[in-house]
Amino acid sequence: MLAVFGALAELERENILERQAEGIAIAKAEGRMKGRPKKAVDTFESIYLNVKEGKLSASAGAKQLGISRSTWYRKVREYEDDPFIDM
Repeated sequence: MLAVFGALAELERENILERQAEGIAIAKAEGRMKGRPKKAVDTFESIYLNVKEGKLSASAGAKQLGISRSTWYRKVREYEDDPFIDM
């Protein structure tokens, strides 16, 4: 009896995962799933220049912008690769 319930639960879980995958595929096709939006930082360039000149530490710059240090370093890397992109 327990084996039957286990098999039914496993079958139902497979059905749930299949329906979920279908829903995700439909949402992606419609353009509704784009991931988490990037945090816009207006004053990044001025703070970046202060950090490069040694007036601020990277941690202080990130704190002023309200972002984490890992986000700060990612934005620095993106900025140094292409300084004309929007931060």
